[in-house]
Amino acid sequence: MINAIQIGWKKTTAMVFGTAGLFTALYLIAGIALPQLPAPLIFCILGGLVLMPAEWFLIL
Repeated sequence: MINAIQIGWKKTTAMVFGTAGLFTALYLIAGIALPQLPAPLIFCILGGLVLMPAEWFLIL
């Protein structure tokens, strides 16, 4: 049996909303800095670079 380390719900909530806040800030900055890129493309690029590794970290 694998012994899992459990963290509290406050820390988990802070990590999830902190990641979402960081992603939102980066999305707004990229949208303002690069107006020629379509919004879905910015979302996909940032999602692959920021959200996917952050969520893998939370899951693992």
